[in-house]
Amino acid sequence: MPATLISFLGLVPQGGNYHQTTYVLGEHVFTTPFLGVGLADALGVDTIRILGTTGSMWDVLADSLGATRDETTWVDLADAVKGNRVDSTLLARVEAELNAHSQRRFELRLIPYGFEEGVQVDILQTLAEGLGHNDDTLYLDITHGLRHLPMLGLLSAFYLEAIGHAQIREIYYGAYDPANRASTPVVSLRGLLVVQEWIRALEQFDKDGDYGIFEKLLDREGLAGRLLAEAAFLERIGNLSLAQQKLNSFWKATTEPASPAGRMFFPRLKKSLEWRTSAKRSEWERRLALQALRKCDYLRASIFAYESSISKQVELNGGDANNFQRDREQAERQLEQETKDARVDLKSERNFYVLKFLRNQLAHGVRANVEAQSWSVRETARFVAALAGNEESLRKWLDNALR
Repeated sequence: MPATLISFLGLVPQGGNYHQTTYVLGEHVFTTPFLGVGLADALGVDTIRILGTTGSMWDVLADSLGATRDETTWVDLADAVKGNRVDSTLLARVEAELNAHSQRRFELRLIPYGFEEGVQVDILQTLAEGLGHNDDTLYLDITHGLRHLPMLGLLSAFYLEAIGHAQIREIYYGAYDPANRASTPVVSLRGLLVVQEWIRALEQFDKDGDYGIFEKLLDREGLAGRLLAEAAFLERIGNLSLAQQKLNSFWKATTEPASPAGRMFFPRLKKSLEWRTSAKRSEWERRLALQALRKCDYLRASIFAYESSISKQVELNGGDANNFQRDREQAERQLEQETKDARVDLKSERNFYVLKFLRNQLAHGVRANVEAQSWSVRETARFVAALAGNEESLRKWLDNALR
């Protein structure tokens, strides 16, 4: 599996160089002025990509790596760094000399200072260059460089994972302390990636309501993520009884998440699954309808609203809300008859026919063919067609019906 380390190169500090520093990464101990170079050896990566600006200390880096055999290149590079005018052509000469004497590939990339939004995007594209496969492994070193570049580096890690160009294995930072030069720990910032994964999963859940997205995250937390994914599937096909059973099994098997990020986000997930705690099926369906409505999933909102109305009537009748052939069909006919007998206003959220027609129209995507039906049926169909054609009216009608 190809592995790449991306590191940043800073400006020349006062005194003309980075200090030789002894870094500690687990069992690896190495002394170098540039953490990225030592990390590349410790991690055994195939490629190290170093990014710097026109004024970064390219000359010091090249000298420390033995890439100054060609005196002309060295003089040109030193002058360019001093004048803040290093260009890609000059870096290509240095890169060629480095790769001629190294077992791993060096890629030296020039980036802008990144003070404007447009050039910040350019930096992300430079980071992503050549990383085009999901099996590429990426390590990120954010120790050196201008202070804002590590933030762009972290953002680049999120970007690369989002577009499927790499799997971010680790983010490292050398926690240099001038008061303790004897030993500098290399800190893993992997936890930030885990936080981002939770944020992304919650965003996806808020968008479509599928809590199966948390399966892998929960598995890594030592929790029964598969049970949650199975419950999500059952909910999405409308089998709420079995979904509730799976959720109950999940919560019985659940302990506290292992990671700090998991413990931070888990209550948010738990709150989203509160529908399972309702004693009655009609309330499960009503809560799920409201959740779907908040996500602008009008089809699921109308389906759950319709089924909740029937379930509630079954419960009032003392029947079994899970018995479709007897109790639910009877309750549906009863609601239809009560709507007729009470002459419920066409625009009322209590009009069961409107809810039924709405569910059917959203499910099938076409208006019902009712021209041969009675005047009231035709008017209901026209009202539903108008309702389905206006998002604000549709949302308001469903919300009122569910309240």
